[in-house]
Amino acid sequence: MKLITIGAVMLFCISCHGAHSNSNNGKDKIDRKAVVSRHDVHLTEVDTLGSLTVGNGKFAYTVDVTGLQSFPVAYANGVPLGTQSEWGWHSFPNDKHLTFKETLDTFNFNGNHPALYSVQKKTGRGKLASDYFRANPQRIQLGNIGLVLLKKDGSQATLLDIKDINQTLNLWTGIITSQFKLEGTPVEVITCADSSKDAIGFQIKSALLKTGSIKVRFRYPTPMTSFADKAVNYANYAGNTTSLSQKDGQAIFLRKIDTTQYNVIAAWKGQAAVTQKGQNDFLLVPDTNQATFACTVDFSLVIIPL
Repeated sequence: MKLITIGAVMLFCISCHGAHSNSNNGKDKIDRKAVVSRHDVHLTEVDTLGSLTVGNGKFAYTVDVTGLQSFPVAYANGVPLGTQSEWGWHSFPNDKHLTFKETLDTFNFNGNHPALYSVQKKTGRGKLASDYFRANPQRIQLGNIGLVLLKKDGSQATLLDIKDINQTLNLWTGIITSQFKLEGTPVEVITCADSSKDAIGFQIKSALLKTGSIKVRFRYPTPMTSFADKAVNYANYAGNTTSLSQKDGQAIFLRKIDTTQYNVIAAWKGQAAVTQKGQNDFLLVPDTNQATFACTVDFSLVIIPL
């Protein structure tokens, strides 16, 4: 798998947006960049209803004030920190062999034209079928990718420890620049999405990298059958598994949720290694000889031959 550098991803974002000319053979005097840029989003404090998103119309990745998905639980009741794609769907096993036909009832609204309608039944297999087909298939959260920030005493920082927030979504380039301080030390994170692939790129700049106080966490939540999936269902589910393989500059996470399979491929510049914390919980730990760390993450569906 070819390494995609952060510079390449960001250049692609910029060039794609920059392809729209500010003039039409000298006749159009509208400064399009100025018109768009005056609506740039700027945050200076935590707002769980103010999550920002990068994407391309078919893929979306939503971030908190750190520029990544570092505090998904804190944002769960606001605008959740989700990662979704058009192809990201899943169905839980239909162990009882329920059929859609069992959800149907006949109604005759016009007196002589009986028709079948799917309804929410209240008892028996009809209820089981109604519940199952209401909830399945459901969109899946492809993964949380966020920062683990360690304080000087070794404890993990919370959202309350994030100070001097200065975050901007540049609507012309589609790039999010997030600046903040942890115990007085500046951190800058630049985040963007590829315009044609289901991929993000990010770059972290901070002296905290040299002290081992910044790590990147990959977590893969289990899908929900409720109305809202807030991307924080970390409860163990036997059907939700992750297999890791890695080599220099790259980690491949093979994701399986029952019969749904997809890959998450992280590629980075410099030295780093991935360690596993739990069933679907991993840490990407950059080497401490660098104050800048850049990484791309590509999500892709695994096609299973019939």
